[in-house]
Amino acid sequence: PNAQQAAFVWLMERDRSALDKAKNYVLEGVKFYLRRSGAGQPVNWYSADRVCTLAAYDWIYDEFSPDERRQIALGFFQHYREDMAGKSSAFNHGDYKTGFYGSHNLAWYVGLAFHKDGADDAQAERLLRQGYEEHGKLLAYRAAAAGDDGGAGSLAVGYAFGMYPFAEFNFFHTFDSATGGAIEKDWPHPSLFPSWVLWNRLPGGQRYGLADSVPAGKEGDAFQELHMLQ
Repeated sequence: PNAQQAAFVWLMERDRSALDKAKNYVLEGVKFYLRRSGAGQPVNWYSADRVCTLAAYDWIYDEFSPDERRQIALGFFQHYREDMAGKSSAFNHGDYKTGFYGSHNLAWYVGLAFHKDGADDAQAERLLRQGYEEHGKLLAYRAAAAGDDGGAGSLAVGYAFGMYPFAEFNFFHTFDSATGGAIEKDWPHPSLFPSWVLWNRLPGGQRYGLADSVPAGKEGDAFQELHMLQ
């Protein structure tokens, strides 16, 4: 997230030192991702840091040279291939039936960031289409889970109030930004999430403790307020 934070400061304040930091974080970040995936090691259980890097790249695109853009794009293409080929259990390749916050969701963001960027347009389009289709499956799966009463992709409060909803919200925001559309209108099931939040609450700030939620070990409400704002 450091790249994204610095890029945001640049956009708001035109602080040249913030721009220099943002560019450096992006360029060095790609090198780090390649070192990890090239050695058969995961970067992170979550894809969020790499999504932040791609967002920063998009925000300060005009500040990179053509050679730097090509380096970043080809680096991400290579990293995605290597990361998805990782075999150990340390890699999070969970699909749309889980939280979808690991490397699997990167196809959409990599494809979108480098769409018609000139580095490898065919590969970018393939990843963009793949990511779009996978997110479509995710949304259909979670809509079915929510039904008429609300719900999420997991019974465990620690997951459902944690990273799970970001898969939907980040897709909505990036799709709308890229297309000028409003794809969330086709998928209203997240609006039932507050009902499910309340259903899981008990007096005294307690919760039912379904699956591996408290008291079995997963603390719950880390992002609840942020998800409710969405």
